[in-house]
Amino acid sequence: MSTSADTLPAVQSHFADNLERLLGLHRLRAEDVHALLGVSMTTVSNWRNGHKTPGLESAAKLAELFEVNAVDLVYLPFPELLDEIASPERFERVEKKLQRKVAVVWLGGLRTTSVPSDKKVEA
Repeated sequence: MSTSADTLPAVQSHFADNLERLLGLHRLRAEDVHALLGVSMTTVSNWRNGHKTPGLESAAKLAELFEVNAVDLVYLPFPELLDEIASPERFERVEKKLQRKVAVVWLGGLRTTSVPSDKKVEA
């Protein structure tokens, strides 16, 4: 008889693999996930390494970002998740949304950074 503790590593490894592949697919960095979700870099690292899985709120936010089902994001092996996300229209829509969100987050952070008045900033 299998206990929930026996099945936990498989769940973690699917999530870690899915997250890594989605990050690569959409050219995102751990720093982007940290900024977009408001979680620590340690948390993102633990997710990517398979040491932990996200809580309900973070899983829902990630699922919304990537436009996937949160349960599928955590539990499905990537080939099955890929079947859910494979349409070119979906990919383009998600890609544009993610690029926009990442730009807003990072540009917002740059606005709070002071630049010495003797340094010229070029656009």
